[in-house]
Amino acid sequence: MPFASQPPIPRKNEITVSYLVEKLRADVKLTLNNCASENNCSDKLITEADLHRPGLALSGYVNLFTWQRIQIIGNTESEYLETLSPDDKKKAFGNLTSHDIPVIFVTDNNDLPDYLLEMSEKAGIPVFKTPVETTKFMYLLRDFLEDQFALQTIVHGAMVDVYGIGILIAGKA
Repeated sequence: MPFASQPPIPRKNEITVSYLVEKLRADVKLTLNNCASENNCSDKLITEADLHRPGLALSGYVNLFTWQRIQIIGNTESEYLETLSPDDKKKAFGNLTSHDIPVIFVTDNNDLPDYLLEMSEKAGIPVFKTPVETTKFMYLLRDFLEDQFALQTIVHGAMVDVYGIGILIAGKA
C-alpha cells in the first residue's frame, strides 16, 4: 500500500495542563512551581502548540488576544507590570483573567504579586513559575507541544542505511 494513501492521524487533539506539567517535570526536567489554581489543571485543555506573550492584552488591547493558547509572562511583561500601581496591575491582569486561559507560565524567576495570583485562583487559571529564561522555556515547551500534536501514520516496513541515507522499504506485513 503506498504511503500517500494512508491518512495522517493526529497524535493527540488535546492534552490537559496536568499532563503537560507532569511531562515537563519528568521528561524535560523543568522546574515548575505552582503558584495558583493547581487543582484546575486536570480540567484545563491545551489544543495547540502555539504560545502567546500577552503584552498587548496587559496594556488593554484584547481584540486579537489569543487567550486559548498557553500564556507566557517573561521579563517584558513583568517589567511592564512593575511600572503600574497596584490598582492598574489588577486592571491589566484582569484583561487576562476575564478569559478562559488554559495556563500561565511565569519565566526567568519573575514573580507576580499575591493579589494577582489570587485573581488567577478565583478565575481558575493555573499559574506556574520557572527559573528558566523565557526564550529557552518557550523553545522547550514548543518542542514538547509540537511532538504531542504531530501528525503520524502507521506503516509496515524496514529501515536500511545506504551510505548514510536512511531508506524505508514499505510493504505488506
